Amino acid sequence: MRRSQGRSQPEIRYGNVTYQPHSQQLYHQGNLIELTIKEVAILEQMLTHPKQIHSRASLEDKLYGWRQDIESNAIEVHIHHLRKKLGNDFILTKRGVGYYLNPTYNHL
Repeated sequence: MRRSQGRSQPEIRYGNVTYQPHSQQLYHQGNLIELTIKEVAILEQMLTHPKQIHSRASLEDKLYGWRQDIESNAIEVHIHHLRKKLGNDFILTKRGVGYYLNPTYNHL
């Protein structure tokens, strides 16, 4: 029991997506999906807080910090790439608020 204290989960499941934080590997329907570092950071944030709506500003802070220059549509581009890899219905947009995981996608 002592070993497990303070350790993250060995994997996070959300529907047919499995994420392994220690190796930063993502599986969709059992297939390994190649992700960029930025995509991993966004997805990890969303999977560890699946019921939260993530604003563009909060994701930018997570990815870039406040000292880096950011393209105006950088987050949208990363979300677009994640949707291409995981399906358009995996990450949804709440217009004017942010992004969130589709609650009906998590059918496990």
